[in-house]
Amino acid sequence: MAVRKAALPWPGLVIRRVEPGLWEAARALLPELSYGALARHDSLLGEVLVLRLAFAERPGEDWARRLAALFALHDGEVVGYQDSRGVSKQALLRNDRLCGVCLLGDDTTGAWLLDLLLAGADVGAWRHHLVAPVVPAAAGAPRGRLVCQCRAVSEEDIRQSIKAGALTVAAVGLRCGAGTECGSCRPEIAALLSEKPVLSA
Repeated sequence: MAVRKAALPWPGLVIRRVEPGLWEAARALLPELSYGALARHDSLLGEVLVLRLAFAERPGEDWARRLAALFALHDGEVVGYQDSRGVSKQALLRNDRLCGVCLLGDDTTGAWLLDLLLAGADVGAWRHHLVAPVVPAAAGAPRGRLVCQCRAVSEEDIRQSIKAGALTVAAVGLRCGAGTECGSCRPEIAALLSEKPVLSA
């Protein structure tokens, strides 16, 4: 079975450390979105909520304000960016630690920001890069595109598991956790398993 990537023209991403009532508020928002997927991740500093969303058309400016209010992205130092194309980005910091992110219209740096938030990294030196269109070269490469949203497992993590000998979807799950929660990523894991390895000469 071929896995086809679905894309809507206006992607978004909200990442936030979980606080009382936040999960329920995020779930209530899902029916209003063209696409919405909600996941929880554990980190050293507590549970993290990740909302991936997309719109079929450019959302109105009220969406950025609404998401910022809903996810309390004003309770600390806020670094923000907004342009005439409709791209809006906000990063919430407390004591030089990333606590929340809202990206609308451009989520290309989302994997890097999620890695920073899950690690509890000091982002003081990266403060203005948090809303930039690309990951700064000096920051190093992020883990890559997330395949398993539930367990925050990247494509690279899955490829490393396969390289280490995990040759079935179940074996990949045992090695890195991908596909062990809701199961929606199992077809993509299977597709990665079916790829022919590139042999070096």
